[in-house]
Amino acid sequence: MYRRRAALYTALGQSSVLLMLFLLLFAVYSSGCVFIFCFLLEPPAAPRNLHVTDVTTSSVTLGWEPPETSGPYDVTQYNIDMKDDQLAEYSYVAKVSSRITSYTVEDLHRGRLYRFRVRSKNAAGYSEPAAELDEPVQLKALGIPRICRSEIIRHTLAI
Repeated sequence: MYRRRAALYTALGQSSVLLMLFLLLFAVYSSGCVFIFCFLLEPPAAPRNLHVTDVTTSSVTLGWEPPETSGPYDVTQYNIDMKDDQLAEYSYVAKVSSRITSYTVEDLHRGRLYRFRVRSKNAAGYSEPAAELDEPVQLKALGIPRICRSEIIRHTLAI
């Protein structure tokens, strides 16, 4: 007689970090033999040292370092999210390969503050929490030169 059982457990990890711990047990009872296959899946840690490397009038370039730990599986990608500082929710921007540790977010609007976060992903899921910038980012102002009133008067009198 064959008897099969499978169990799935989710555990809450230490330090207020939610670690999804999937323990898959598959036992086959046959002729007094027991075969147990155990897979431990753990999401990676968050990327380290998230920082802004460049700001223009319409884009922000972010850089980061890989997480210190990625669990038993390598990091496969990074997801970049952003939000307007006035909004409550982050929105998806892009995903990049694990070999890439920088990304330029383009087509942003001057006058707004933006917040960014980066999450690493492996076979078990996304890092929680994500790496977030401490402060919102503001785009550079247009490089239009300011003309002094005295310069206008001086040039007008010279004509």
